[in-house]
Amino acid sequence: MKDTLIVLIGFKRPDKFHRLIQQVLAYSEGDVAVLIDYYNDQVLSEMQETVNHERVTKVVCRTRNYGCRKNILAGLEELSQLNYQYFIVLEDDLIFNKSLFDYFKKTRPHLINQVVNIGAFNFKTFLNSRPSVFQTSRFTSWGWMTTKDKLCEFIEWSKLPLVEHDRIHRFRMYLKCGHDIPKMISDQRRGRIDSWAVSYVEWMYLNEYKAIIPTKSFVINDGFGRNSTHTFAEWPLQPKECAVELNGDVVIKSLFSFGNFIWLFNYSIFTRIIRKLITPC
Repeated sequence: MKDTLIVLIGFKRPDKFHRLIQQVLAYSEGDVAVLIDYYNDQVLSEMQETVNHERVTKVVCRTRNYGCRKNILAGLEELSQLNYQYFIVLEDDLIFNKSLFDYFKKTRPHLINQVVNIGAFNFKTFLNSRPSVFQTSRFTSWGWMTTKDKLCEFIEWSKLPLVEHDRIHRFRMYLKCGHDIPKMISDQRRGRIDSWAVSYVEWMYLNEYKAIIPTKSFVINDGFGRNSTHTFAEWPLQPKECAVELNGDVVIKSLFSFGNFIWLFNYSIFTRIIRKLITPC
């Protein structure tokens, strides 16, 4: 995928960042760019040593802490000026195998019309074993792909002043994107959180854009736990091993398929309460 730039994002976990780079170099082809936010001098030095490879064509290292939202948005804006048509974004808490990039190659042609994002993550579902995908009004931020045009459109939109939504809009977001999105958008308005991913979902909703999500995850997120920033009490039902090898073509299911409802159920209030109750403290 010579027209695709793989963007790797790291912060304060040199070991996981090193693992991420090794996975990408082993399982993919093409150019790699790196965004490293500042944590402290030692961590920054360790992570900089990791990126010494000929395929790493662009390195953006912060000399002060930008924070997740600003680091990613500013970094992606800088990288979007490069001569690539597609961007794959991977953070340092992901585990995957070669099937991840096979999946991106086979689903990339579907980035047309209103489909603006190919996601690689899903909570574990109990559907048929054949890899299939469905459209949804919400994307997952743990491994995703988009086009240069849509990336630039989102970045420009994210610079606009925040606007409060009325009740009808909040209700529609509740139904389309999950119960937690209206609250997170409200928290963002009040300065309680500062999330690029929440903004991305809002941008998709307002423009009636869609994402493609697999019924079976092609990545494992090992960033959940006590040391995480926001998800220490979460217990995501995700696979214990990487996805099975992707053979043949993926099957595109319709919007609001049965798989979509299962995915949205993972964000229901009831499910989140159960996770918190059974997660060891």
